[in-house]
Amino acid sequence: QIRSICASTRFENGKMHDTIFLGMPKQEQDAALTRRSLALGTRDTFLYLATQTNFSKQLALFDPSTGGSFLGAGLQKVGRALAAAKIAPDDWKAAFGSELESLADWPGDTHWPSLIITSPVKDVSRAKNIVGALIHGIDEDAFWKETERDGVHYWSMQTGPSFIAIRPAIAVSNQLMIAGSDDTSVEAAVRRSENSTSEFSNSETYKSAARSVPPPSNFF
Repeated sequence: QIRSICASTRFENGKMHDTIFLGMPKQEQDAALTRRSLALGTRDTFLYLATQTNFSKQLALFDPSTGGSFLGAGLQKVGRALAAAKIAPDDWKAAFGSELESLADWPGDTHWPSLIITSPVKDVSRAKNIVGALIHGIDEDAFWKETERDGVHYWSMQTGPSFIAIRPAIAVSNQLMIAGSDDTSVEAAVRRSENSTSEFSNSETYKSAARSVPPPSNFF
């Protein structure tokens, strides 16, 4: 529901500073942002986002009966898969929390950055059912390998060699759902989720950036 975007750039002491403004309807939520996934950050994290999202309301984008979705047939295909699995908005609300977070890392010894997206898990069984329906709805011809380790359920897409090493993976534990661009970054994030602090959240770079913006309510 983004209605407007404005970006500004300024030069200061030999550095470029970018500020991006997003105009969107305010979404009232019962809970405040916890920014729990800060613990998943590393010294190589260059992007962090946290927002409150009502997943049950976003299901309207996936409704196959509404042909006007601006994202087109792709979302409607997923919507049909969710409908076939009998997944309703109440299932989303029961399975996941309202906070959605994203982190991007780019270590100096890698060619490409890695991206993960996280959401709190409230009901593991329902979360697994939703993830299973989503991955098969996105591409029913793709092969996803499923494994279970240390109480965490993993899905990883099996693909051949390519120029950009993107092999999507998803992990669901009794606390978090973590989706990422490759299985290595997802598994590493699962291990870091057991810690309460991280190199990223304790860094002066992050603390300075956090102080430069207002205290978050719905978006950070």
